[in-house]
Amino acid sequence: MKVHNQFLNLTSILILLTILIQACSLQPKGNQGLEPYPAITLDIKKMNSCEEFKKIHSQIEEKKSYYSRKYRQNRVYSVAMSGSAETSNAVQTNVQEASVDEADYVKQSDDQLFVSRYGGIEVLDKNTLESYGELNLPKSMRANLYTYKDYLIAFAATQNLDQSYWQGYTEVNIYRLQRNNIPILQETKLFDGQYSQVRRDKNDIYFVINHSQYSYSHEISQLDTDIFGISCNDIYHKNILDASLSITQVLKLDILNGQHQSVGVLGNADHIYMVDQNLYLINNSPRSFSGYGFSSNNEDYIVKKIDVGNNMQVTGVGRGYGYIKDSWALKEIDDSLVVASTSRSGSGLRDLSNHLLVFRENGHNLLEIQGAYKNFGLTEDIRAVRYFDRKAYVVTFKKTDPLFIFDLKDLSSPQLLGELKVPGFSTYLHPIGKGQLVGVGFDAEDAGDFAWFQGIQVSLFDVSDSSNPQRSDVKIHGERGSSSLVNSDHHAFFYSEKESILALPVLELDKNGNKVFSGAAIYSLDQGSLNLKAEITHIEFLESPCESGAWWRWWTYNSQTPDIERVYIIDHNLVSFSQLGVVSYNLDSLEVTNEHKFSRQVDICSNHQNHWM
Repeated sequence: MKVHNQFLNLTSILILLTILIQACSLQPKGNQGLEPYPAITLDIKKMNSCEEFKKIHSQIEEKKSYYSRKYRQNRVYSVAMSGSAETSNAVQTNVQEASVDEADYVKQSDDQLFVSRYGGIEVLDKNTLESYGELNLPKSMRANLYTYKDYLIAFAATQNLDQSYWQGYTEVNIYRLQRNNIPILQETKLFDGQYSQVRRDKNDIYFVINHSQYSYSHEISQLDTDIFGISCNDIYHKNILDASLSITQVLKLDILNGQHQSVGVLGNADHIYMVDQNLYLINNSPRSFSGYGFSSNNEDYIVKKIDVGNNMQVTGVGRGYGYIKDSWALKEIDDSLVVASTSRSGSGLRDLSNHLLVFRENGHNLLEIQGAYKNFGLTEDIRAVRYFDRKAYVVTFKKTDPLFIFDLKDLSSPQLLGELKVPGFSTYLHPIGKGQLVGVGFDAEDAGDFAWFQGIQVSLFDVSDSSNPQRSDVKIHGERGSSSLVNSDHHAFFYSEKESILALPVLELDKNGNKVFSGAAIYSLDQGSLNLKAEITHIEFLESPCESGAWWRWWTYNSQTPDIERVYIIDHNLVSFSQLGVVSYNLDSLEVTNEHKFSRQVDICSNHQNHWM
């Protein structure tokens, strides 16, 4: 009996240990390691002249030729300054922040539609789709558009071929709208350098231009009063991690009076994020000096906060771990900035980890880390991020699609609420109300240590219970090689909460890589299900389909497509847009009610790249 009791006691202990081990293994991994960065003071000093700017330029150039650790802490950060949520009337452009409009290829006024194509802007009657004509932009690539009150604004990246060196510039055309007629060009403005991103807040437009060192180094010796229109007397500098000589310029243009202000930052800007009167610049892999010379640091990013509503002032700088996929990784909440990033400690997938960091101004021009959730989704990298309802939704991927949900009620201590793993992954997430989330990305096939991308995957997630998210439905378009513009451009995604309809451009290929369909998929949402209502196309607008050619391989051409790029609902009609034309459908039956083929066509078959890049 005594031996039996000892056996029972030992068994009880083993069972208890097993339960404890299993319980520990069920706890979410992460939020460990990665000590906060030491504080970086930002004592911005104003330069006295262009000679001082030349001196700093010369010092950095000199250091680039040495491989000595003594330069490791001597890094330069500079800014240059000059000068001292309304509902948009755009065609329901899918934007990141409701209060900040974003430029796109399709916009509308009260009675007209504007469609940007390479070399021009088609002007159409919104009701009949009849053309008023085309605004010619012969020197430009494809323009991005805004409409505001009685104005149409077109941003176009152009290049000056008359120079001995390649030099691009930004052309801004401001048109005055006319009822039942083509807009009148009111003013054209040219800015050195090609713009990368544009935002609008009421009548102010903000755009970012990246100037490489090469674009001005040839004339640095002649620098006398200003650079890119910024007075040398208004250039500021400070030593922190970023020794690039590229200049990022943020310009603020008042549409109504044509006046502009600018702020410049020494260093690259890979992404921008804007909300209300704050604009953030993100520099992945900032360049720095080390014992091995002048190189990029793949384990850091720099975030710079600019108060664009108060004389374009830089108000904070912070540093975080890893790299940031896109602007959707950022979200301002209660004057704090939440950032999702992926870091790599080595060269393999097993060295990947992901982090949520919360930055806040400390009153001394520094964005300090006030909260963090670190080291989640190990061995995987971030593919999509979305913030809403004080939560962060983060998709990572290696072989499956883990969807992580974080609670951001307490910004000093983000908490992991739940996790879901399903095949494939999403590159774009969109909330659709009632605790549902749509993800667009790729299906995937397990291949051991990695996975092969397959067809376009549209997922519907039920996130009403944050601790137990579920995928309630999924649809696949095509096989490996299929694609969607939504994967690279969120403006291509359309959702109407009122009509419970979503649409996205798709290109479907079969297993042999042959095109099966190109156009747009139209879905209705019904009680947690994705119902494919129709697939619509503009293929009939092509002069010659050229099925044997490569025109349809648009994922290899910078995600450009001659087929449908945008879908919107206008006056209870579904309207699809491409560079070939516009088609209107009855919203209920999806039967064609009107269409307009653009008169200026291009020979896609013989010279796709020249016409569609």
